[in-house]
Amino acid sequence: MRMLTKNNYDNWSIKMKALLGSQDVWDVVEKGFKEQDEASLSQGAKDTFKESRKRDKKALFLIYQSVDEDTFEKISNATTTKEAWDKLQTCNKGVEQVKKIRIQTLRGDFEHLFMEESESISDYFSRVLAVVNQLKRNGEDVDDVKVMEKIIRTLNPSFDFIVTNIEENKDLKTMAIEQLMGSLQAYEEKQKRKTKQKEDIEQLLQLNIKEANNVNYKSQRGRGRGQDRGRGRGRGGEGYKTTLTTSTMEKEVGIHKRQEVGEEEIHSRGAKNHKSSASTATRLVTMDPSVDSRRRLKRKLTLLKKKVEKETLPS
Repeated sequence: MRMLTKNNYDNWSIKMKALLGSQDVWDVVEKGFKEQDEASLSQGAKDTFKESRKRDKKALFLIYQSVDEDTFEKISNATTTKEAWDKLQTCNKGVEQVKKIRIQTLRGDFEHLFMEESESISDYFSRVLAVVNQLKRNGEDVDDVKVMEKIIRTLNPSFDFIVTNIEENKDLKTMAIEQLMGSLQAYEEKQKRKTKQKEDIEQLLQLNIKEANNVNYKSQRGRGRGQDRGRGRGRGGEGYKTTLTTSTMEKEVGIHKRQEVGEEEIHSRGAKNHKSSASTATRLVTMDPSVDSRRRLKRKLTLLKKKVEKETLPS
């Protein structure tokens, strides 16, 4: 059993009462023991008196064993257990005025109780009941219904559903505090399981997304390496195709420009200059590296020659 200190008298006194009762000496503390003149007592009364004295000393010894040195000095002059007990009660609980002030403080503590966000039902009940028990020990009458109403009114918002269910379907007057705590703990465990399942699903999704990203990254990296190897090393590479396409486009533009120049020269000169225009066209064909373009220019040249021959024939 823990020693009595300045801050644990209420709990200590409850434990001490149980200890003294187990040794069958608590009635001596409550009623007290009075010294008498043994000479005036009968033999039977003497035996009873000696037994009472023995029980009183036994109870006093148990109290001495349960207090520290400073507290012992306060009760060392007590001649009976009741006297020592009353002194301890006065020193720790004070006179009536101090007791009233203490009750007011405890009432304020009770009213300001609220469940914390990360607090469990078991821990919150323990906090509430600790204050309630101190109020009762100091003479305050605290009804269980009032305690239960306080608890369900100050739970955190995650318990709103079960609180509404209790208020609508349960009668707190016929319900014990232990039953309320059991219902709330069952709901708390169910919510924890749901939260755990949700977290597991989210972790699995994150893992799948991460794996998919890794696969895509490796695939893109492999294609990039293949493209790099193709550039500049063979005609099958994409870089070669791009360069070839660009060069071909540049040639086509040059061809069309030369075609336009050749046609302008042909149309701008008269029939007597057709031979010179044909020569120009022939020169453009020779300069043109494109097969299709050369063919088109040859067809135009043939038509031009026929036109010249027709115009030069005598009428």
